Amino acid sequence: MILNKSRVRWKEVLLAIYNSRPEGRGFGVGKRGIFTNVHPLAEVSKCSAEELSHSVAFLVEQMLIKKEEPEGNWIILTEKGFDVATRLESE
Repeated sequence: MILNKSRVRWKEVLLAIYNSRPEGRGFGVGKRGIFTNVHPLAEVSKCSAEELSHSVAFLVEQMLIKKEEPEGNWIILTEKGFDVATRLESE
């Protein structure tokens, strides 16, 4: 059930990352990589921690976002993710 709901929320999460910073840095995930209800991305996208975790996993699977290397502490858009977010924003 949660996964279906989070598939709906992936758009909000993707657009929040897209609109996050002019330089496209995205959002930090911290050293433990655990999302909470007060994580900035959860607050901006209005998702619970669980919805956010599922949405991020879905977006990674679809290759719309990735964790920036070498630390892997930042979530950023891929080129495909940028294209999809641009289309979503114009809808």
